[in-house]
Amino acid sequence: MTTQTQPKPSMTYETDIAVLQVELRNLSEKVDEHTKTTQQMLREYHAENNRQHNELFTRIVKLENWRWMLMGAGVVLGMSGMMGIEKLLGIHYQTK
Repeated sequence: MTTQTQPKPSMTYETDIAVLQVELRNLSEKVDEHTKTTQQMLREYHAENNRQHNELFTRIVKLENWRWMLMGAGVVLGMSGMMGIEKLLGIHYQTK
């Protein structure tokens, strides 16, 4: 008859605890690594987002400037056109 020796229960528990501690340490390192990666990705996203917003703002300002220049040109052309029409038709407004 062969007898097998059973390890002491306290040795098994101590071994299990040591293994769990190592796994917890590894898991903690992975979480830290993923946290750093996620934070870096968020920083890059934020920087790109700001760059795009600034670019869009610049484009909008240019379009608004063009709009105001065209409106000013329209007023000038409208006034000069009105004066030209008055001269052609011989219309003179009398002032009191």
